[in-house]
Amino acid sequence: MQKRASFGYYFMFLIITILFGCNNSNPTKTEGTDIEIENTKPITDAFNKWLLEQTKKGVFFGYDSCGLDFIIEHNVTTMPLRLPDSTNTSVWYGDINGDKKKDGLITFIADLCDGGNAAMWTQFQVLVLSNNSGYSVDDSFFDSLGSGFEGFIHADSLSLNTFFGTYIEFKEGDGHCCPSIKEEFIVTYTKPVIQFLKPNFQPSKNNSK
Repeated sequence: MQKRASFGYYFMFLIITILFGCNNSNPTKTEGTDIEIENTKPITDAFNKWLLEQTKKGVFFGYDSCGLDFIIEHNVTTMPLRLPDSTNTSVWYGDINGDKKKDGLITFIADLCDGGNAAMWTQFQVLVLSNNSGYSVDDSFFDSLGSGFEGFIHADSLSLNTFFGTYIEFKEGDGHCCPSIKEEFIVTYTKPVIQFLKPNFQPSKNNSK
């Protein structure tokens, strides 16, 4: 039976790294004059809860168990990802769903536990959206946008309910460090269809996704 490290450590790690690390290292970007000025702690709490759930599922490992020795000893068959920290996490605030309350967009890159760079272009995008009972997390919005594309979708910033991002695609002969295609796009929460800023640009299709 596969063993897991104590989640007590994970919880402390989440609170310290995400709550303090992210908010201190990334400037708060609050958009829109009609948004209520309110504490962002409920957004952070909802994200922390989601991150803890993903850790329990084995998607992310804490620093005490994210190493080859631990992985081999506990017979982990799929290379896990390390929990994100403030060095690779960005946070934006704005009224995404139009209810005059502050929402959050949190993006991060999660490193592989073996130290490899195979996941360096895979960005996680997490929306934390207000509702009548508090906040809920949507981690599939951007996945659905890029599901038919060969490349990667990165969210770069937020203004009200509009996201600005970059589409990244590798062509034959590109090194892993240097994709030859980087195209800017915009997409709104209410109309989830990517609009590329470059006229007539068409990304390569991936029918297997």
